[in-house]
Amino acid sequence: MTITPRPDQAQAELHHLYVLMRDIFRGGLAGTLAGVLFLGFGSRVVMRISALLNPEARGVLTENENVVGEITLGGTLELIIFIGIAGGLLVGTVWVIVRDWLPRDPPRRLLFAGLLAVFTGSAAVVDAENRDFQILDPPALHVAMFVLLVGLTGIATAGFDGLLEQRLPSGQSASVVFGGLAGLGLVFALPFLGVFLFFDAGRLPTWPGGLALIAVAVATITGWAGYYADGEAGLASRPAWHRRLGVGGVALFGLLGAARLASEIEAIL
Repeated sequence: MTITPRPDQAQAELHHLYVLMRDIFRGGLAGTLAGVLFLGFGSRVVMRISALLNPEARGVLTENENVVGEITLGGTLELIIFIGIAGGLLVGTVWVIVRDWLPRDPPRRLLFAGLLAVFTGSAAVVDAENRDFQILDPPALHVAMFVLLVGLTGIATAGFDGLLEQRLPSGQSASVVFGGLAGLGLVFALPFLGVFLFFDAGRLPTWPGGLALIAVAVATITGWAGYYADGEAGLASRPAWHRRLGVGGVALFGLLGAARLASEIEAIL
């Protein structure tokens, strides 16, 4: 027997779907903007500081085949596109998964977003096998600068997300466009996120953190399903295990990332 939704119920579910598409796009856009600003342009600034601190290294090739002390338009565009935009999409994807389980009040939300980014995202740039930390002195300063960039990216993502919440257009047409763009972003970001979480080499494996993030994703998607069906009432009626899974998964994801980051820093220093 097929149950046909009442017109008012179907209309409410459609409205909830539009809200979800807008919210998912908003989080992805916030991460992308933060990535371009701090991972893209910020990396260029850090590299310039590194070159000024190490004049004897001028002309040496970095891990990514860039020349220390040389600033080119092509190199800057490469940082913005492949580090800023691509990295920002990954940040935005993770943010969409975890944000429902972080504190709601802005100060604590920004703090937790920054810490989570440092613990889980720094492994992408702080790698003991990266020879950049061997040719550039002092290594502690360079580690600190890159970790700071990642933390600022997390804080900016949370901040941009809050700003965009009040500024993005709403409505059916806009939400459909947002949903399509969010889908394209996920198609690009999810494979790279999977590689980073399950196939990344390092002193400690990344797959336990990947499993923790999957648990958070299950809790988040379950929450979306409840909102789609019943709106805010669906969110309010979530069982206790649902929140424990989300909050506990985020905490485990952060702790595992922090352990991995600590092992890389110890090896570098």
